Amino acid sequence: MKTSNKILLGLISILVLLPVLMLVGFKNKIANKEFTVETYWWMSNSKKDYALQPAKFIKLQTPDSIDLKCQLFYGASDHYKLNGYDDNDSLAVVQIADTLVFRLIPGPIDGNSNERSELSFNLYMPAYHKILADGAQLSIDSLNLSDTLHITLVNKGKLMLGNGEDDEAPMLNYGNIELTAENSQVELLPKLNMQSLKVKLEGNSALDIDKQAKIRAISGTVSPGSMVNGPASYMYQLLFDSN
Repeated sequence: MKTSNKILLGLISILVLLPVLMLVGFKNKIANKEFTVETYWWMSNSKKDYALQPAKFIKLQTPDSIDLKCQLFYGASDHYKLNGYDDNDSLAVVQIADTLVFRLIPGPIDGNSNERSELSFNLYMPAYHKILADGAQLSIDSLNLSDTLHITLVNKGKLMLGNGEDDEAPMLNYGNIELTAENSQVELLPKLNMQSLKVKLEGNSALDIDKQAKIRAISGTVSPGSMVNGPASYMYQLLFDSN
C-alpha cells in the first residue's frame, strides 16, 4: 500500500473514531456527575418572587418597539415573577396612589438586529382589578364565573383568553368581562367558557372568536374601522345590540 493511501486511511479512521470517543467520554462524565449547570442572570431572577402592595388598578405599559407580555393569575398573594427578557431591558414597577404601574424600560437598541425585544412576567393577585394594557399583551389564567373584570386596551394592546386546542391544556372559565379596545386586538381561544362579554371596539380594533369558544352572552358596539371574526351567532348578537 502506498504511503499516501496509508495516511488517507489513518485520517479517515480518526474522523470516524473521534465522535465515538467523545460520546463515550461525555456519557462517562454524565454518569459520574462531572458537570456544572450554568445559570444566566435572567434565569436566576426568573426564579424569584417579587412582593407587591395591594392596588385597585393595574397598568401595563411598553414602547411600540418592545413586546411586554403579562400572564395574570388570581388567588395568590400580590407578587410577580419574571419569565424571560433581554439583559438590556428592565421592568419598572411603581405604585402611584391606588394604581400599580408596570412599565418596560428598553435598553440600548442594536442597530444591526431586526428582532424585537421581549419581556414576559407572571402577575399574581388575590382580587380582581381594573386593568389597562397600553401596548402590552395580557392573558388571564381564569376568572370565577360570578366575578366581573374591567379591561382596557390601547395602542396595539392585545388580550388573549382561553387555551389553544392542545389536548393537555385545560378549559379556562371566566365570569363577566367588560372590555374596551382602541386600536387593539382581542383573541378568544378554543378552550374558553365565559359567562358574558361586553365589548366596545374603537378605532381600528379586531375581535377574533374561535368557533369552539363558549360565551353565554355577548354584547357591545363595533366602530366602522374595527373587525369581528367568529361564529355567526356571536356576530349577530353584536350587530343586533349595536343597533
